[in-house]
Amino acid sequence: LSLRQAIRVNPLHEQWYDEFLAWAHEENDEPELAIELLSKFDELEGIWSHVIWARSYAQTGQLDEFKKQIEILDRMALEQNGENFTPSFYRKFVAKNDPYKDPARAQWAIRIMQEAYQKCYAEAESTEVS
Repeated sequence: LSLRQAIRVNPLHEQWYDEFLAWAHEENDEPELAIELLSKFDELEGIWSHVIWARSYAQTGQLDEFKKQIEILDRMALEQNGENFTPSFYRKFVAKNDPYKDPARAQWAIRIMQEAYQKCYAEAESTEVS
């Protein structure tokens, strides 16, 4: 039974169905569909859904929205792990949670986040060192 079938069978499904379907869309190079699915919720259920949302925004060039998700991820990472959500944290997060069986796909996910993070925060970091 696919997630789409499960949603059709149970139209009053749990939110996580849509969050997993959003991940599937993002993994299938359909970040716009992931954004559409995740945007219908006031609050997401966990850190991973915000990662998917941030990565989807990064892939579509919506860096202001990416930054909003990073701010949420930063708060969540501090609460849950005592450290900020940075590219280094994300690399450790992917290694620890190992959602990717294909190492190349894991590196792709890390690269997407790192490049968007650098575009958004490189200027701020360079001006902080005075």
